[in-house]
Amino acid sequence: MNTIDIWIAIGELLKAAFPGVNVYKERVKKLEAPAFSVELVERSTEVFGGLTRKRRYLFDIVYYSKTGALSENFAVEDRLTRSILPSLKVGPRWVAILEPVRSHYVDEDLHFFVPVSFTDGGTSFAYFKDPKTGEITAAESDTEVTDKRNIIRAVDLMRELYLNFEE
Repeated sequence: MNTIDIWIAIGELLKAAFPGVNVYKERVKKLEAPAFSVELVERSTEVFGGLTRKRRYLFDIVYYSKTGALSENFAVEDRLTRSILPSLKVGPRWVAILEPVRSHYVDEDLHFFVPVSFTDGGTSFAYFKDPKTGEITAAESDTEVTDKRNIIRAVDLMRELYLNFEE
């Protein structure tokens, strides 16, 4: 699952919950209200144990109302909350929305912030050391590593690169 997958899932959810309302992937200069714009505001990744990643995305779903009335925005906000919580379907996976969603209004536009966090296994570089030259190289996939006898763990690589340095 990646950023585009989540973006698509939010767009599909908006189209299902608000039929007939245009949904844009980013801010558009000319649009016909009512419309939504889904913008990625923040993205972070933490790595645990080499292969486990905690990912967090913050999306801003902007609603451009047709009338500019607060009552219209409140109704949309309520429907968004009911549609997104408690989880979002991204491909075959359901991602729980564990942090609070929040909203605020700028001019007549509703900004609905949705934090999406999940943990997954990721791919990692395989580092290996040439026994003759001592050169350390990285393979981006397992298929690139033909001789697995010389693979070194990332922690050993860090030790070798940063603790055994020469001045």
